[in-house]
Amino acid sequence: MDTSIACQQYINNEKLREIEGELVGYWSKDIWNLTDDFFEQYGAGKSWPWTSRNIFFTYFTSPIRDELKLYFYSELKNDSLKVKTTISYANSFRILREFLDRHYPNIVSLLEITKSNGLVKYKSYLDDLGFRNGHYYALLNSACTFLSNLYGEREEYEKDVWDVRRIPGARYTKNASDYAIRFDNIPPVFRTLVKEFVKYQLTIVSKTAIA
Repeated sequence: MDTSIACQQYINNEKLREIEGELVGYWSKDIWNLTDDFFEQYGAGKSWPWTSRNIFFTYFTSPIRDELKLYFYSELKNDSLKVKTTISYANSFRILREFLDRHYPNIVSLLEITKSNGLVKYKSYLDDLGFRNGHYYALLNSACTFLSNLYGEREEYEKDVWDVRRIPGARYTKNASDYAIRFDNIPPVFRTLVKEFVKYQLTIVSKTAIA
């Protein structure tokens, strides 16, 4: 199957509305300034000491722009990504944009890259340019992993981060700001057992009670 068709099956109107619904307020902006008071809660704000301070999502068009915003937003809120790392990732946007223009000018999602051995191709592209900074590759790799989970290519129970909204019968607060249950910080030897326990508990108590 053509990769663009395959990805469009995941990126339907419902999924796009879900992404847009998450990106409200400051998160909806196309340029984030880490010296803004908004980022005080994430360890930045007025005390931000670095010269690089802006995250320019304007390098990309939608829906890829919104995919990257949602990745940064979700990982910052879950404390899976430090604000200093976000600016390192953002500094690689131009190179990623040039790579996409050259090799994937018509993609509708970053997830398409993983369906055509694109991560290996990007690594080779970076090597040819002489970029040895791991953040260039790490951004695309991490974002694609996040999107793979987001678009539900695997059963929710198989993932290491669950979205309770996608679990049939799960009880959760509809207006909660965080729907994720994370298992990636649990040692692998115990992870399956903990998942089974949480899976059972979700049908009895709410996600808030478990967290």
